[in-house]
Amino acid sequence: SAPDLVVTKHRERSDSSDPSIVKYVVEFVIGNIGSAASGNSLVYINAVSANPPAGENEIRMQRSVKVSELAPGEESNELRAEFSISEMDRMGVQSIEILVDAKEMVDEAFEINNKATGTWP
Repeated sequence: SAPDLVVTKHRERSDSSDPSIVKYVVEFVIGNIGSAASGNSLVYINAVSANPPAGENEIRMQRSVKVSELAPGEESNELRAEFSISEMDRMGVQSIEILVDAKEMVDEAFEINNKATGTWP
């Protein structure tokens, strides 16, 4: 038996509650659809450009969020990451990816179902 971490829900929205720094907010929930407890893990939220500068990878900005151990069938609370919209525009961000267990800290039943994506803007 093994854990299997996935993004069970996600949404993106802008937040202009502080007009001096308009933010792009990514909210998401991680679930364990496997048959064993997961242990602690790490989620990366990547702001991606399909056309990065020469010699650089496509990840323009990155946030990370820790996820505590999840029992089989359990979901995390809603988690979130924020990016500056002006910085995203300046860096040519075109999409957001949520990558569960980014450092492969958890030996999962399936490693290929760990990503969810959204389009920006």
